[in-house]
Amino acid sequence: RRSGRPFALSLSKATQALPHERVAFWHKYEGSVLFYMKWNPPITWLTDEAALRAFVESEQPGMVVSEGRYVPESIASMLPERPAYVEAAYSWESPEKRQKKMKAWLINKDVSVAETNGKDTTRAE
Repeated sequence: RRSGRPFALSLSKATQALPHERVAFWHKYEGSVLFYMKWNPPITWLTDEAALRAFVESEQPGMVVSEGRYVPESIASMLPERPAYVEAAYSWESPEKRQKKMKAWLINKDVSVAETNGKDTTRAE
């Protein structure tokens, strides 16, 4: 019932058409996600709101990946309303554990919605 690997593999497939530098990790990056995506540093790691705003407001397509606990209202307002990918969360997991689950937002309209099939394929409730 581990959820990190399927989440990372779905990101790997979704980011194939994106330049490596247009996939950014917000606040913290998860080593296991990089491992399963077969990515090595350097990575785009955003640690302040100004950098995140600049990344999101550029006209280039991209993806922002973060743990849910690092996305307060001020950050959520910069991102699309719903993440395109959500790490599976199970009903028996504590609220604290659920906050540590990864989410990924596609930014800028140039990224095809068809790539995500318009649904959260990694979600389990």
